[in-house]
Amino acid sequence: MKHNGISRWMIATIVLGLGIWFLIPGRNIAGNPQSEILIDECVAVESGERIRLYRGGGGATVAYWYSVTMDPGMFARERQFFYAYSSPQIDNLRCENGEVTLVGLSQSFSFPVEKIYRKMFDRPMILYRGQPDDVSNGLRVVTVCLGLVLSIIGLSIAFWRPKRIATPSAQ
Repeated sequence: MKHNGISRWMIATIVLGLGIWFLIPGRNIAGNPQSEILIDECVAVESGERIRLYRGGGGATVAYWYSVTMDPGMFARERQFFYAYSSPQIDNLRCENGEVTLVGLSQSFSFPVEKIYRKMFDRPMILYRGQPDDVSNGLRVVTVCLGLVLSIIGLSIAFWRPKRIATPSAQ
């Protein structure tokens, strides 16, 4: 019986670990960081944040995407605040006067660093072929729900106590 208890705790730990993994947000809300290369980087002189531009590509049948992140430094994590699939193409970054400018061939975008902190970390600007797209923000909702469900299942497995069936004692 001791073997069942150990295997139950192992399963509970694995399921709970997966749940926690889904709950912790990654660098990107859209795009795959493993398929991205660093194109440009600048530092906001006034506040010290590192802004990074990545270009990603999934192969011959997928268009490039452009992901821009901010790394506040110290204990905060690098997080995405801009994503464009296919267009507009973003070529470089400028950090000056408390603003971040994404410079592209057809258009440029400027964001105050304070706005990135207040609004864009939770809801990055996501463009699909130049048009606003909210679908990727829904993906975060799905991963949080999945993480919560797996965490609850893991805790339930860990603390579940089966009822013991009373057996008649021999007299």
